[in-house]
Amino acid sequence: MRLTVALKDAGFAVSCPKPGPDIRVNRADGPVWIEAVAPSSGEGDDAVPNPPPNTMFNYPEERIILRFRTALEEKRRRRDEYVAKGVIEKGDPYVVAISGGRMNTLMDDDDFPAILMAVYPVGPPAFFHNPRTGEGYQGRSTRLAVTKANGTETNTTCFLDSTYAGVSAVLFSEANFLMEATEGYNSFLLVHNLNARNPLGGGWLGFGRECLPVSDADGATIKIRALDEEGSA
Repeated sequence: MRLTVALKDAGFAVSCPKPGPDIRVNRADGPVWIEAVAPSSGEGDDAVPNPPPNTMFNYPEERIILRFRTALEEKRRRRDEYVAKGVIEKGDPYVVAISGGRMNTLMDDDDFPAILMAVYPVGPPAFFHNPRTGEGYQGRSTRLAVTKANGTETNTTCFLDSTYAGVSAVLFSEANFLMEATEGYNSFLLVHNLNARNPLGGGWLGFGRECLPVSDADGATIKIRALDEEGSA
């Protein structure tokens, strides 16, 4: 509901047709479909634990990433079902909106939030040393997968995988009903799929922040930028 209101406030023409994804954004050149999900902390050995009161604890980053990956996979499959039934066209942009509002523990890094690390192989901070020059620098490690409690791995390379080419982006927010409207809008982060067959242009959302990876000689440059009301950085 908050997402629908935010889109309307931003000037988008939206509807909620059934059957079909949760939100249809109507554009002159065709619709953008948004399917929303609010994963819980889960159950069992891979659940995101409640933080213990008044004590330090290890941030369960990998478990949070697993919850996001499970939600994204479900909605990716749902898109394929919509296409097979003719509800949406294969070339229509399709966005998976994921809310972190039901998570027990969510303390995201502004530069590399968990949702970004769920779809691109960006790992924890690391220090790199060049033995030839003796110079060192701090950066991010590469993490291709996270490991479940049973030892099986779930990849973190969705947006480098052709299986997910039909997903244009993920739209993430930590907003909940306790937040002021403007604070909630600022929490939205649109992470574009580098290999989408139906991409959204940079600045499409027009509010919140976005991550629009750019291919380069080293692979890709991943940065997050804030958007103003006109959709510019």
